[in-house]
Amino acid sequence: MKFSCELNDIEYFFETIPGACLSDRHALLLSRKQRKQLQTGEVKYYTILVSATKDSLNLNFEIQGVPLSVSDDLQPEEIEDYIESQLVFSKIEEKLKQALTKDENPIWAEKEN
Repeated sequence: MKFSCELNDIEYFFETIPGACLSDRHALLLSRKQRKQLQTGEVKYYTILVSATKDSLNLNFEIQGVPLSVSDDLQPEEIEDYIESQLVFSKIEEKLKQALTKDENPIWAEKEN
C-alpha cells in the first residue's frame, strides 16, 4: 500500500510491504489483542518504506517489523499512530536538517570564532 503526506515543508511518501515472519520473542512485545490478531492472520509484520523530500534532497528510510492490519483501510491510521509514538517525523526532520546544513563540522563540534 502507498500513500503520502506533507508536514513542515517536507513531503513524505510511505509504502508498506509484507515483512518477514519474526520469531516468537517479538510477539512478547505485542499486546494481547495484537498477539491474538497475529495468530488469526488479521495482523502481519510489515516493513514501512519512508521517502522524505525537502529542497530537492531525498532521504529514504526503512522501518522493519511493524505489526499492521492486513486491511488497507486500517493501515494508514495504524502507521500514523506508530510514527507518532516513535517520533519518526522529528527524527527525519533532524536528519534532513543535518544533510542540508552546509557546515562541515559535526553538529556536536564546537565552532571556532
